[in-house]
Amino acid sequence: MAVLDYSHLSDDYDAKRYLSDTDRLVESLRMEAFMELLQLRSNMKVADIATGTGRGAIAMAAHVEHVTAVDGTPKMLEQAKTKAVEAGLSNIDFQLADAFALELPSEHFDLVIALNFLHLFLPVERQAKLVAQMARLVKPGGRLVIELDNALQGGPLGLLRKYFVHDLGYNFPWDIRRMMSPDLRIESVCGVLLPGVWRLHTLAPRLVFALARAAHYTPLLKYLTMRWFISARKVH
Repeated sequence: MAVLDYSHLSDDYDAKRYLSDTDRLVESLRMEAFMELLQLRSNMKVADIATGTGRGAIAMAAHVEHVTAVDGTPKMLEQAKTKAVEAGLSNIDFQLADAFALELPSEHFDLVIALNFLHLFLPVERQAKLVAQMARLVKPGGRLVIELDNALQGGPLGLLRKYFVHDLGYNFPWDIRRMMSPDLRIESVCGVLLPGVWRLHTLAPRLVFALARAAHYTPLLKYLTMRWFISARKVH
């Protein structure tokens, strides 16, 4: 499998995605859901697959023993390394790697994560190969947490985007089990961000945060959110 090269995006990747007021709000709601789901502990060893500019790795590093962060684009890793140094973090190991052929040790990590990544590799059968590769790294009893874009976000809105807009991949709820390897048991599906709700922030900020939290695990709402975080436990 060819590694996707994001070198052309690396210089301003964060600036284009996370620096406007709206983007910061959306990202804060996303990361709040993510960090709450992880249940990090100080003795944990974590792997961040496709770390990009290191946002997930850096967020976790202050709460765990060690983070191994891998990516296939050298320039992205340089950005991540610079940010880690600026944050005073010394417990992150950055490695250049192909997610389809990871050379990390099997059953070594308490937690493996993949953020904003699997949507690049539809169909589901291809995503399943990545999930199996990541599951290999997890200790028995440890967890894999992945992020997926929801094809049903907002109901018809998501279907229109999936089939008529030139955009990257979206998954249906029934894809989640199809991509899990036999040694993984899904523990939770956390919904993240109902479409357009953040536009109400200046008028009703409390409502925005209340709806964001309600969408995390409410059965109806979470399947209309823009994204999901899926937590799966390795059972053997």
